[in-house]
Amino acid sequence: PGKKFGDLPWTRDSGDGESKGYGRTRVLEDGSVFEKAAVSITVIEGTLSPERAKAMSARGRPAGPGEGYSAAALSLVFHTTSP
Repeated sequence: PGKKFGDLPWTRDSGDGESKGYGRTRVLEDGSVFEKAAVSITVIEGTLSPERAKAMSARGRPAGPGEGYSAAALSLVFHTTSP
């Protein structure tokens, strides 16, 4: 039987009330095909501060202070086992 991915769910709160996030990281080590493989999913959401809203608007995406936002990311990293 093959190796199994380890599982590390996590949460984050910025403490300032502006953002929070959660995600899951799965890691496989010392497999027969992959020496190391990792998959990470991240989701963040929060409220734009005046500074963040101004920076977004300056880049051509109109935004106002206090508006909500969310973002998600998927990261995949695979290192094969050397022959």
